[in-house]
Parts: sequence; C-alpha cells; structure tokens
Amino acid sequence: MPAALEAMGLRLQMLPCAPPGEAQESLSFFQDGEAILTGMDACYIPWSPLYRLHHGPHYFIARKEDSDTLTCLDPTYSLSGGTIKAADILAYTFDISRLCRVPEAAGPAKAISLPEEEARTVLENHPGFCRRLLPAVRACIRKEPEYALLLARYTDALINNRYLYRCYLNSLPPPRNDCAAHFTEEFYTRWTAIKNGLFKASVCRDNKDLIDQVCRRLSSVILEEIDMAEAIRKTG
Repeated sequence: MPAALEAMGLRLQMLPCAPPGEAQESLSFFQDGEAILTGMDACYIPWSPLYRLHHGPHYFIARKEDSDTLTCLDPTYSLSGGTIKAADILAYTFDISRLCRVPEAAGPAKAISLPEEEARTVLENHPGFCRRLLPAVRACIRKEPEYALLLARYTDALINNRYLYRCYLNSLPPPRNDCAAHFTEEFYTRWTAIKNGLFKASVCRDNKDLIDQVCRRLSSVILEEIDMAEAIRKTG
C-alpha cells in the first residue's frame, strides 16, 4: 500500500493518537476541509454493521470542519456524506493519518500500471494462498469452535480489502477504472457466504457438512479471482 500511494504521488503521515489528549492535538494539525484517514473501533461507528454489536478495526476518511461533527467517506460501505462526532473519534481512534503529496522526482516519468502489477501478484500467489487456506478451514472440523470464529473474522478482513481495492480501481482514470467492473455485488455475496458459513460453523458441534460447503465455495471464489486477475492483466 505505501508503494502504491507513492506511485500516485501520496504518502501517509501517521500522527500520535492515544485518546483523548494526543488525538485531540493531532486533529488540531489539520486545516478545515482537509481529509483525515481515520482508524477506529467499528463498534462506535454509527453506519457500521458492527455498531454497538462487535469490536473490530475499521478505516474511513473524515473531513476536518469547524464543528463538533465531521463529514465522512467510507468506501467499504459506499457511504458518502455520513457524519460522526469528533468526541467519538477522540475516544475510540487507533490511527489518525494525514495524506501528504510526494514531490515529483527529477527525470523522465516512469510508466506505472498498478492494476496490472497487482494482477500479476495475484496470479503468482493465489494458488499457494488457496493451498494454505483450505487445510486451515478443514481443520475447523477437529478444532475448538473459536478456531472457525477466527477464520470468519479473517475472511471479513479479506472482504474489506476487496471493497477498498474496488474503490481504488474506480478512482483510476479511464480506461483503467473499467477493471472495477469485475468486482460485482454477486462476487462480494459469494465471499460473504463463506464468512457466514464459518460463523455458523463456530457454533455448530457437528459442522463437517458445513465446512465441506465452505471449502467448495472458497475454492470457487479463489479460482474466480484468478480469472479476474488474468482478465485485468490482459488489459495492461
């Protein structure tokens, strides 16, 4: 991610954010209208499905304003124009970062094709990723229920990453932003079914059939991602 940001002329400056004192001081560094990359406990983010239900890390972008309420953008949930109280950010943040421009290096510009590079990485790494992940899921049949719960949370993080990647692809100039069309709602629904299956397996004592179904779905969606990566690579 840092390399991808620098390729786009940006870098992240992480600021002290121990609540509430350091977070208050860091927020004061931002000018009105400036974007703040905010990491916060999802249990206290009003638009999050985990609001007041479950703790977990989540990132969104808040806009600094001369007000007790900040306007927010959350690509994960396709939210634009949401609001959150500054007091909640101060109390529950774990990351406050500023997006800074990187000075252009002297010399000829280097051609960059980030989506194609990411696609090549997927083609190289996904077969091994599948070989490692499937045995871990199958082990849920023998292990304690908490093991399936951990894998469900891991799968949720994978889904979040894929939403953020689609948002990044959409932000690219044409025709590269056409790559985002591969990430359909049906694609995310298939990943969500895997996550929900693992959550269910964590509360079922006899979960063999359920885990077998999760493994089939996981194999299928990873193969789908390999096909998507191949299609994106060919556009480069």
